Amino acid sequence: MPALNFYHLTRRSVDDAVVELAAKVYSSGARLLIQCSSAERVKSLDDALWTVQPGGFLPHGSAKTSKNPAVEPIWITASEDDNPNAATVLLLPDSVDSALLAGMEKVLILFDGRHTEGVAAARLAWKSYKAAGYALQYFQQTDRGGWELKAS
Repeated sequence: MPALNFYHLTRRSVDDAVVELAAKVYSSGARLLIQCSSAERVKSLDDALWTVQPGGFLPHGSAKTSKNPAVEPIWITASEDDNPNAATVLLLPDSVDSALLAGMEKVLILFDGRHTEGVAAARLAWKSYKAAGYALQYFQQTDRGGWELKAS
């Protein structure tokens, strides 16, 4: 059963938080799968991973940009049932659930605190995952943009 980390955004954009968390996962040596809600979202995050890092980028791919997902340390997809880069960490920037959850070591769930629907969905997911016995952690964004552990 994977560890589930909830990230409550209050200041930064989802794209910025995805880049930050993807960089942390990449630097740890783990493989990351970013599961998006649409092809447009895949494109947006693909662009963000190329341009947000000053003087560099995070190595990644998607179905439109790479012919060999197995070599990509970060894979961005809108597919709900595909893990072509054998990732052990799943990042969910648009949802609180995935069919791929069970096969991961860690799942990072982002939700924007400025949108009541996202907060409500995250609360329901927290309760459901807790009742199912998952190890949970809740991080809230600080005024400086970092993360503070609020509950586990």
